[in-house]
Amino acid sequence: MREHSPTAALELGGGLLIDLRERVRSADGCVAGSWVTLPCAAIVEMSAWAGFDFVIVDMEHSVISESDLEHMGRAGDASGISVLVRVRNHQKEDITAALDTGIHGVLIPMVESAAVAEHVVSAVHPPPRGTRSSSPHSRGSGYSTKGYVPKATPFCAVEIESRKGVDEIGEIVRIPGLDMVFIGPSDLRLSLLAEGVDQPTAEIRVAAAVDHVIASVQGLTWPVVGVPASHPKLQWDRATCTAKGVRLATMSSDVDALASGLLEGLKRF
Repeated sequence: MREHSPTAALELGGGLLIDLRERVRSADGCVAGSWVTLPCAAIVEMSAWAGFDFVIVDMEHSVISESDLEHMGRAGDASGISVLVRVRNHQKEDITAALDTGIHGVLIPMVESAAVAEHVVSAVHPPPRGTRSSSPHSRGSGYSTKGYVPKATPFCAVEIESRKGVDEIGEIVRIPGLDMVFIGPSDLRLSLLAEGVDQPTAEIRVAAAVDHVIASVQGLTWPVVGVPASHPKLQWDRATCTAKGVRLATMSSDVDALASGLLEGLKRF
Protein backbone atom coordinates (compact mmCIF):
# COMPACT_ATOMS: atom_id res chain seq x y z
CA MET A 1 0.00 0.00 0.00
CA ARG A 2 1.33 3.42 -0.93
CA GLU A 3 1.08 6.91 0.50
CA HIS A 4 -1.14 8.91 -1.83
CA SER A 5 0.48 12.05 -3.18
CA PRO A 6 -1.64 14.61 -5.07
CA THR A 7 1.51 15.89 -6.77
CA ALA A 8 2.53 12.42 -7.88
CA ALA A 9 -0.97 11.81 -9.16
CA LEU A 10 -0.76 14.90 -11.34
CA GLU A 11 2.61 13.82 -12.67
CA LEU A 12 1.20 10.40 -13.55
CA GLY A 13 -1.95 11.81 -15.13
CA GLY A 14 -2.61 12.91 -18.68
CA GLY A 15 -2.89 9.39 -20.07
CA LEU A 16 0.48 8.04 -18.93
CA LEU A 17 0.67 4.38 -18.05
CA ILE A 18 0.88 3.60 -14.36
CA ASP A 19 3.05 0.49 -14.66
CA LEU A 20 1.87 -2.13 -12.18
CA ARG A 21 4.86 -4.32 -12.99
CA GLU A 22 7.23 -1.65 -11.73
CA ARG A 23 5.14 -1.13 -8.61
CA VAL A 24 5.34 -4.83 -7.85
CA ARG A 25 9.08 -5.00 -8.52
CA SER A 26 9.86 -1.99 -6.35
CA ALA A 27 7.43 -2.80 -3.52
CA ASP A 28 8.66 -3.89 -0.12
CA GLY A 29 6.32 -6.85 0.13
CA CYS A 30 2.81 -7.09 -1.27
CA VAL A 31 0.92 -4.36 -3.17
CA ALA A 32 -2.72 -3.74 -2.30
CA GLY A 33 -5.78 -3.54 -4.53
CA SER A 34 -9.55 -3.56 -4.39
CA TRP A 35 -12.44 -4.77 -6.54
CA VAL A 36 -14.74 -2.29 -8.27
CA THR A 37 -18.11 -3.70 -9.32
CA LEU A 38 -20.16 -0.52 -9.69
CA PRO A 39 -19.93 1.55 -12.92
CA CYS A 40 -18.49 4.61 -11.18
CA ALA A 41 -15.23 6.38 -12.03
CA ALA A 42 -15.29 8.18 -8.68
CA ILE A 43 -14.71 4.86 -6.89
CA VAL A 44 -11.46 4.40 -8.82
CA GLU A 45 -10.37 7.87 -7.78
CA MET A 46 -11.36 7.29 -4.15
CA SER A 47 -9.39 4.03 -4.15
CA ALA A 48 -6.31 5.95 -5.26
CA TRP A 49 -6.77 8.56 -2.54
CA ALA A 50 -7.21 5.80 0.04
CA GLY A 51 -3.77 4.50 -0.91
CA PHE A 52 -4.48 1.41 -3.00
CA ASP A 53 -1.94 0.52 -5.70
CA PHE A 54 -4.49 -0.92 -8.13
CA VAL A 55 -8.14 -1.77 -8.66
CA ILE A 56 -9.70 -4.64 -10.57
CA VAL A 57 -12.87 -3.57 -12.37
CA ASP A 58 -15.13 -6.61 -12.51
CA MET A 59 -17.00 -6.87 -15.80
CA GLU A 60 -17.62 -10.59 -15.32
CA HIS A 61 -20.12 -10.13 -12.48
CA SER A 62 -21.50 -6.64 -13.04
CA VAL A 63 -23.29 -4.40 -15.55
CA ILE A 64 -20.15 -2.37 -16.28
CA SER A 65 -19.80 -1.57 -19.99
CA GLU A 66 -16.78 -0.67 -22.14
CA SER A 67 -17.95 2.95 -22.02
CA ASP A 68 -17.95 2.84 -18.20
CA LEU A 69 -14.56 1.16 -18.25
CA GLU A 70 -13.07 3.90 -20.41
CA HIS A 71 -14.10 6.57 -17.88
CA MET A 72 -12.74 4.44 -15.05
CA GLY A 73 -9.43 4.20 -16.89
CA ARG A 74 -9.34 7.99 -17.18
CA ALA A 75 -9.91 8.25 -13.44
CA GLY A 76 -7.03 5.85 -12.86
CA ASP A 77 -4.67 7.82 -15.09
CA ALA A 78 -5.62 11.10 -13.46
CA SER A 79 -5.25 9.84 -9.88
CA GLY A 80 -2.22 7.59 -10.29
CA ILE A 81 -3.68 4.12 -9.74
CA SER A 82 -3.42 1.04 -11.96
CA VAL A 83 -6.73 -0.11 -13.42
CA LEU A 84 -7.12 -3.75 -14.38
CA VAL A 85 -10.33 -5.33 -15.63
CA ARG A 86 -11.66 -8.84 -15.23
CA VAL A 87 -13.35 -9.44 -18.56
CA ARG A 88 -16.20 -11.90 -19.05
CA ASN A 89 -14.24 -14.63 -20.81
CA HIS A 90 -11.01 -15.32 -22.68
CA GLN A 91 -12.32 -14.46 -26.16
CA LYS A 92 -9.89 -12.28 -28.10
CA GLU A 93 -12.68 -9.86 -29.11
CA ASP A 94 -13.57 -9.12 -25.47
CA ILE A 95 -9.92 -8.66 -24.52
CA THR A 96 -9.36 -6.28 -27.45
CA ALA A 97 -12.47 -4.24 -26.61
CA ALA A 98 -11.32 -3.84 -23.00
CA LEU A 99 -7.78 -2.85 -23.93
CA ASP A 100 -9.01 -0.34 -26.52
CA THR A 101 -10.47 1.67 -23.60
CA GLY A 102 -6.91 2.39 -22.46
CA ILE A 103 -6.99 0.56 -19.12
CA HIS A 104 -3.74 -0.87 -17.82
CA GLY A 105 -4.32 -4.61 -17.94
CA VAL A 106 -6.65 -7.58 -17.92
CA LEU A 107 -7.51 -10.47 -15.62
CA ILE A 108 -8.98 -13.45 -17.47
CA PRO A 109 -11.32 -15.72 -15.48
CA MET A 110 -11.40 -19.53 -15.38
CA VAL A 111 -8.14 -20.33 -17.16
CA GLU A 112 -7.64 -24.09 -17.04
CA SER A 113 -4.77 -24.86 -19.40
CA ALA A 114 -1.47 -23.59 -20.75
CA ALA A 115 -3.07 -23.41 -24.21
CA VAL A 116 -5.69 -20.94 -23.00
CA ALA A 117 -3.05 -18.95 -21.10
CA GLU A 118 -0.97 -18.74 -24.28
CA HIS A 119 -4.06 -17.57 -26.19
CA VAL A 120 -4.62 -14.84 -23.60
CA VAL A 121 -1.01 -13.63 -23.72
CA SER A 122 -1.19 -13.55 -27.52
CA ALA A 123 -4.40 -11.50 -27.40
CA VAL A 124 -2.81 -8.96 -25.03
CA HIS A 125 0.56 -8.56 -26.75
CA PRO A 126 0.99 -6.89 -30.15
CA PRO A 127 3.14 -8.54 -32.83
CA PRO A 128 5.68 -10.04 -32.91
CA ARG A 129 4.97 -11.59 -29.47
CA GLY A 130 1.21 -11.74 -29.95
CA THR A 131 -1.69 -11.09 -32.27
CA ARG A 132 -3.33 -8.06 -30.67
CA SER A 133 -4.73 -5.70 -33.27
CA SER A 134 -5.03 -1.97 -32.73
CA SER A 135 -6.91 1.03 -34.03
CA PRO A 136 -5.36 4.50 -33.98
CA HIS A 137 -8.83 5.85 -33.22
CA SER A 138 -9.21 4.22 -29.79
CA ARG A 139 -8.19 5.61 -26.43
CA GLY A 140 -5.84 2.66 -26.02
CA SER A 141 -3.94 3.83 -29.10
CA GLY A 142 -4.02 7.52 -28.31
CA TYR A 143 -6.69 8.72 -30.79
CA SER A 144 -4.02 9.28 -33.48
CA THR A 145 -2.68 12.15 -31.38
CA LYS A 146 0.43 13.77 -32.87
CA GLY A 147 3.46 12.99 -30.79
CA TYR A 148 1.69 10.21 -28.90
CA VAL A 149 4.00 7.75 -27.14
CA PRO A 150 2.40 4.27 -27.08
CA LYS A 151 1.68 2.77 -23.70
CA ALA A 152 3.64 -0.23 -22.51
CA THR A 153 2.20 -3.69 -23.00
CA PRO A 154 -0.80 -4.10 -20.67
CA PHE A 155 -0.51 -6.17 -17.52
CA CYS A 156 -1.62 -9.72 -18.33
CA ALA A 157 -3.13 -11.91 -15.60
CA VAL A 158 -5.13 -15.14 -15.50
CA GLU A 159 -7.37 -16.49 -12.78
CA ILE A 160 -6.96 -20.02 -11.44
CA GLU A 161 -10.32 -21.04 -10.02
CA SER A 162 -10.92 -24.70 -10.85
CA ARG A 163 -9.32 -28.05 -10.14
CA LYS A 164 -8.25 -28.27 -13.79
CA GLY A 165 -6.51 -24.92 -13.54
CA VAL A 166 -4.69 -25.98 -10.36
CA ASP A 167 -3.61 -29.26 -11.98
CA GLU A 168 -2.16 -27.35 -14.96
CA ILE A 169 -0.56 -24.50 -12.99
CA GLY A 170 2.99 -25.81 -13.51
CA GLU A 171 2.62 -25.40 -17.27
CA ILE A 172 0.59 -22.19 -17.10
CA VAL A 173 3.26 -20.24 -15.20
CA ARG A 174 5.81 -21.10 -17.89
CA ILE A 175 4.01 -19.10 -20.57
CA PRO A 176 6.22 -16.09 -21.50
CA GLY A 177 4.46 -12.75 -21.20
CA LEU A 178 2.19 -13.76 -18.32
CA ASP A 179 2.41 -11.31 -15.40
CA MET A 180 0.21 -12.82 -12.70
CA VAL A 181 -1.78 -15.89 -11.70
CA PHE A 182 -4.64 -14.91 -9.40
CA ILE A 183 -6.32 -17.49 -7.17
CA GLY A 184 -10.14 -17.66 -7.02
CA PRO A 185 -11.08 -19.70 -3.91
CA SER A 186 -14.87 -19.42 -4.29
CA ASP A 187 -15.14 -20.92 -7.76
CA LEU A 188 -12.39 -23.40 -6.93
CA ARG A 189 -14.55 -24.70 -4.09
CA LEU A 190 -17.59 -24.84 -6.37
CA SER A 191 -15.65 -26.79 -9.00
CA LEU A 192 -14.78 -29.41 -6.39
CA LEU A 193 -18.36 -29.65 -5.13
CA ALA A 194 -19.55 -30.05 -8.72
CA GLU A 195 -17.29 -33.10 -9.02
CA GLY A 196 -18.97 -34.70 -6.01
CA VAL A 197 -16.39 -33.81 -3.35
CA ASP A 198 -18.03 -33.37 0.06
CA GLN A 199 -17.87 -29.96 1.73
CA PRO A 200 -15.30 -30.72 4.48
CA THR A 201 -12.96 -32.32 1.95
CA ALA A 202 -13.49 -29.43 -0.48
CA GLU A 203 -12.39 -26.94 2.21
CA ILE A 204 -9.20 -28.90 2.79
CA ARG A 205 -8.48 -29.19 -0.93
CA VAL A 206 -9.04 -25.46 -1.53
CA ALA A 207 -6.44 -24.63 1.13
CA ALA A 208 -4.02 -27.13 -0.40
CA ALA A 209 -4.67 -25.76 -3.89
CA VAL A 210 -3.92 -22.20 -2.78
CA ASP A 211 -0.59 -23.36 -1.34
CA HIS A 212 0.14 -25.32 -4.53
CA VAL A 213 -0.46 -22.32 -6.81
CA ILE A 214 1.73 -20.10 -4.64
CA ALA A 215 4.48 -22.75 -4.66
CA SER A 216 4.31 -22.95 -8.46
CA VAL A 217 6.03 -19.58 -8.85
CA GLN A 218 8.70 -20.14 -6.22
CA GLY A 219 12.08 -19.59 -7.86
CA LEU A 220 10.54 -17.76 -10.82
CA THR A 221 11.17 -14.08 -11.42
CA TRP A 222 7.83 -13.77 -13.20
CA PRO A 223 4.84 -14.29 -13.14
CA VAL A 224 3.77 -13.42 -9.61
CA VAL A 225 0.83 -14.68 -7.53
CA GLY A 226 -2.18 -12.62 -6.49
CA VAL A 227 -4.86 -13.53 -3.94
CA PRO A 228 -8.13 -12.09 -2.61
CA ALA A 229 -6.62 -11.60 0.84
CA SER A 230 -9.89 -10.63 2.54
CA HIS A 231 -11.70 -13.73 1.24
CA PRO A 232 -13.32 -15.74 4.08
CA LYS A 233 -11.15 -18.74 3.16
CA LEU A 234 -7.98 -16.69 3.59
CA GLN A 235 -8.30 -13.58 5.79
CA TRP A 236 -4.62 -12.78 5.31
CA ASP A 237 -3.02 -9.50 6.28
CA ARG A 238 -0.16 -7.88 4.42
CA ALA A 239 2.50 -9.54 6.58
CA THR A 240 1.03 -12.98 5.90
CA CYS A 241 0.83 -12.34 2.15
CA THR A 242 4.42 -11.15 2.07
CA ALA A 243 5.65 -14.10 4.10
CA LYS A 244 3.92 -16.53 1.74
CA GLY A 245 5.42 -14.88 -1.35
CA VAL A 246 2.19 -13.28 -2.58
CA ARG A 247 2.96 -10.05 -4.48
CA LEU A 248 -0.53 -8.66 -5.16
CA ALA A 249 -3.59 -8.86 -2.91
CA THR A 250 -7.11 -7.49 -3.04
CA MET A 251 -8.88 -6.33 0.10
CA SER A 252 -12.64 -6.12 -0.15
CA SER A 253 -14.66 -4.26 -2.79
CA ASP A 254 -16.69 -1.13 -3.34
CA VAL A 255 -19.93 -3.00 -2.60
CA ASP A 256 -18.49 -4.47 0.61
CA ALA A 257 -17.37 -1.03 1.76
CA LEU A 258 -20.68 0.60 0.88
CA ALA A 259 -22.81 -2.14 2.45
CA SER A 260 -20.80 -2.25 5.68
CA GLY A 261 -20.83 1.54 5.92
CA LEU A 262 -24.61 1.68 5.46
CA LEU A 263 -25.18 -1.06 8.02
CA GLU A 264 -22.85 0.59 10.53
CA GLY A 265 -24.58 3.92 10.04
CA LEU A 266 -27.96 2.34 10.70
CA LYS A 267 -26.66 0.63 13.85
CA ARG A 268 -25.56 3.99 15.24
CA PHE A 269 -28.96 5.60 14.59
